[in-house]
Amino acid sequence: MENSEHYYQKVFNGAGYLIGFAISVVSAIILFSISKNVVIAISSSVPIGTTMGIILEKRFQGEQKRISPRRSKILIGLLSFANKLPFIILIFSVQYL
Repeated sequence: MENSEHYYQKVFNGAGYLIGFAISVVSAIILFSISKNVVIAISSSVPIGTTMGIILEKRFQGEQKRISPRRSKILIGLLSFANKLPFIILIFSVQYL
């Protein structure tokens, strides 16, 4: 008997990108309400939404592979930096207003 693998797609193509876009919009609105500066809100929210959209899309499409522990630590470090970046920009922008 042949071993066949069936992958049933549960979400449509591009769903991760749409969720990433929604995360960008929501974070931009939150940052704009805090800082009252459009440039800070957009420049801080786009990296978060883009990276989260790519990650979610790969996860939804089943393109995950085993990665090495070193690479995993690098990715976790980059994601934690990307999540802290809007607050760092916000703190520095408030100090210079």
